[in-house]
Amino acid sequence: MKKIIRLTERDLGRIVRQVIRENSLTQKSGKIKKIIKNNFEIDFNGKIKEINRYSEIPKSFLEKYLSLSTPKSFQDKIKFGQMYLIDVYKDKVINKKYLYQSGSDLMDQDGEFWSENQLMGLLGLNLMGLNINDLIDIYYESIYDI
Repeated sequence: MKKIIRLTERDLGRIVRQVIRENSLTQKSGKIKKIIKNNFEIDFNGKIKEINRYSEIPKSFLEKYLSLSTPKSFQDKIKFGQMYLIDVYKDKVINKKYLYQSGSDLMDQDGEFWSENQLMGLLGLNLMGLNINDLIDIYYESIYDI
């Protein structure tokens, strides 16, 4: 049985605007990815992963990051926002994984904390005015994205 959905003109306009905005963001993201890959020799495709379970955190982080030492502490921490694992590889100079949660510093796999500005400066991406959340928006693809 087919279901009929009725939309108002206002709803339809809002949907069309959202589709146009998402399409332009997708095109813009493609251009930014190309610039980052060609000029900075960094490719984040498939390198940003959302952490949803305690078991998804690499052991190297759990050994050094005491506030994530138990599943309960992870649940308490995740309440403050999504957590991401970012794999950074650039010219064999930087080859580390970073754990990031919006509003906090990044922690690398060696237990050292980095400010967003430090990491972006080291990668050279601060010249483009990008931040970590921009990289997540550009490169992270949820399994729920259509």
